[in-house]
Amino acid sequence: MKVHEPFKISQTIDPVTIILGRNTPLTYRDSKHILTGSLSSISIETNETYILGRRTKTDSMLLVWSEKAETEITHYDSRVRTIPSRIHAAILTDESDVFYTDLGSSSGSILAGETTRPEPFVTLYATPRVGVHKVTIEPKYGHRRTV
Repeated sequence: MKVHEPFKISQTIDPVTIILGRNTPLTYRDSKHILTGSLSSISIETNETYILGRRTKTDSMLLVWSEKAETEITHYDSRVRTIPSRIHAAILTDESDVFYTDLGSSSGSILAGETTRPEPFVTLYATPRVGVHKVTIEPKYGHRRTV
């Protein structure tokens, strides 16, 4: 299993959007330490590891596994070409931070949000043959020019 460089999703402005397989969205709210899908939400606790993935292709269910529980968090559309992997990603925590990492999934992940600095970000975990790409979005402010 390939583990990409973890990306810090704590100390962000709510929400951070996480897209698995290009069409399966989740949201992470750092202010509440909650990961939310269309079916349920889970509390992200310190010093825990959460694995995101699917059971089978026909199940159309994305799950989150931890030491404490297995949670069906959202549906995905199994008719599309790019679906979440069986073992797709991990959310890792320590005493103060929360990190997201793609576990070398064949369908990749996209993270979008803004840090508390504020600094917008989009991070793309593409298929392993492409690698990890990070895109920094520079803030642009419109200024009126008086003539």
